[in-house]
Amino acid sequence: MNGEKQPSKGFLALSGSLTVDRAASLKSALLEGLGRGVDLTVDFGALDDLDLSCFQILLAAMRHSTARGPELHFTGTLSPKVARRLRAGGLAPQRISSGEDLELRFRETVGAKE
Repeated sequence: MNGEKQPSKGFLALSGSLTVDRAASLKSALLEGLGRGVDLTVDFGALDDLDLSCFQILLAAMRHSTARGPELHFTGTLSPKVARRLRAGGLAPQRISSGEDLELRFRETVGAKE
């Protein structure tokens, strides 16, 4: 994970495997990014793996963003392994392939809970 600062937007590039051992650092990066008060885009393009703990952190960040701002967006092509994990866990529809697809799914989930 690394952050690149932009004047009016934040950017967080996810990489490697995000599993329980990296969950705390993911949470910190998301809180820091959203805490700047600017929209944050999370890029999944270099992410190889994602487990349930990190998925839950991303969903919680989306809920926080929806309720309090700033906006949170996802981008990048999901790796086949990440897409398979999300589908196998019933966490995403069969056709999910990008961060944008995942963002849409999260927004549907957050909307259903409000």
